[in-house]
Amino acid sequence: MWNKINVWQYQQIYNALNTKDKDATDLDLEVKLVGIVNNMTEMQIDSLPLDEYKELSKTIAFLNEPIQGSPKKHIGISHNKRYKINYDISKMPFARYIESKVFSEDLYGNLHKLAATMVIP
Repeated sequence: MWNKINVWQYQQIYNALNTKDKDATDLDLEVKLVGIVNNMTEMQIDSLPLDEYKELSKTIAFLNEPIQGSPKKHIGISHNKRYKINYDISKMPFARYIESKVFSEDLYGNLHKLAATMVIP
């Protein structure tokens, strides 16, 4: 299921799991995670019947599993456009290198910006 999570959802999941809200309960965290994974608001989750909520709560079980995958050489943006991903920093233009250094100061908050510096149209 990790392969269906986009960068924005990953950032939200990371924030939810690493934010220390002393007033939040385990149920609050679960509702937030179910909402993120299923593209629903917390209000929508709260208004679900209990049996539907139980089914949706099963969709976050994969969050306890390690992320599987391998680096991709290209990503498809549309049917006829592919972008190459540059993982080698020595092949990166200097301006992009500086951007990546700045963005890496808040790695998870700027993950989408950092990824954009690695993509070559």
